[in-house]
Amino acid sequence: MALSGSGLRAVVIVVGASMLWQLVGIELALLMAGDVLAYVEVLAAVSLIAANTRLRPIKARLVERLRPMRTAVRRIARASRAMRAVRPPRTAPPGEDDPGGAFAFA
Repeated sequence: MALSGSGLRAVVIVVGASMLWQLVGIELALLMAGDVLAYVEVLAAVSLIAANTRLRPIKARLVERLRPMRTAVRRIARASRAMRAVRPPRTAPPGEDDPGGAFAFA
């Protein structure tokens, strides 16, 4: 036989290795995608922390500038509530044509 046990074994190993070598590109792509995803996640976390740090003083200044306006609006709302008078609900008085009950049909 031309290909005895050791020659056939070598061919099978070489074919198997070449088949596995096809997966190296995919594995490297997945590895790089995982690294890039981890980098993007860290970048997003740092960006959110930085945005919160920049936003806190701006928010404090905005609250200070709007505080007089909020108190004025509250004062107007309280005054308008105080001016309202309690009125009894309006109901139409029963008329002469009104039987005062449900209609009956014969």
